[in-house]
Amino acid sequence: MVISVIKNKNLISLVALILLLLSSFSVYSKDYVCNSKFSGGHVPTSKELKNIVSEHLEWLRNEKKGGKANLCEAVLSEISLDGI
Repeated sequence: MVISVIKNKNLISLVALILLLLSSFSVYSKDYVCNSKFSGGHVPTSKELKNIVSEHLEWLRNEKKGGKANLCEAVLSEISLDGI
């Protein structure tokens, strides 16, 4: 039972992360302006990313809570996804 819950939690986190990554790849036009706090190629900390995933999941469940993730221009290749 506990192993099943852990696997489901990891799966939910993975799905949420994939959704975050997909939402950060928008079609850029010449007028596009990134208003993310990571604009300019900053690397989010594990704590920041975990909070963003949590807030985004809450937003997906109920748009009046949490917040839609915005990771435009964030450098995600340099972070560890352990514990997210």
